[in-house]
Amino acid sequence: MKYYRLFRSIDPKVNGRDPQISELITSTSMLSPNFAGNLSYNRATSATDIPKGILHSKAKLTDLLTADIMGVEYYISGRLKRILESGECDGVEFLPTNIIAKDKELDDYWVLNPYQTNYPFLDVEQTAFAHMDFMQDIVRREVAFKTVEEFFKAWEENKKKDQALGTQFDKCEPLYIRTIAIRHNSNIDFFSLRPIRPGWNGYFVSENMKEKIEAAECTGMVFRELNGPLFD
Repeated sequence: MKYYRLFRSIDPKVNGRDPQISELITSTSMLSPNFAGNLSYNRATSATDIPKGILHSKAKLTDLLTADIMGVEYYISGRLKRILESGECDGVEFLPTNIIAKDKELDDYWVLNPYQTNYPFLDVEQTAFAHMDFMQDIVRREVAFKTVEEFFKAWEENKKKDQALGTQFDKCEPLYIRTIAIRHNSNIDFFSLRPIRPGWNGYFVSENMKEKIEAAECTGMVFRELNGPLFD
């Protein structure tokens, strides 16, 4: 089965402007560990502060809304949420909230929260990993792993090494997934994956899920080839 990256549309005719969400309304603080943007790839709890989003006056209301504010990347409509959760989903949960548009509060909107999994759908031995240049999309050196656990152990160790270098960014070699390979027997339809390059965290859908989203005429998104460029 083919897979695609679910990505934001940057066409102003579609979204009006990017990002579409201009401000978040929280009940605590964006610095609080309970703020949804600070979950750090963990599941939400009953104490999680899920922010409402304010739609920018020049933005259009779409099924996928971009925020990019303090760890909150995307809001989605209830329509898109119900399609995504109708298939096999791994590592993403939907946090209920509201969107404020033209002084009206709209319910049935959701924040996407990616949380850590062991990625059982990932064909690790066929996936390409590499240490990258910190500032540029240049491979410093390639590495291979046999399991996801082995990769994340190396990633944690490498992160500590890079952090110890401080501002010596020219010497930092962050570890990323460069080329994604999905197991042939996988039935996954919607998943999140990180750390990847380009970007950091990505959302992906199966071809079947892509067709469902397109049939429903959901707006605000584009579908990119699994290992292709994000922009034309």
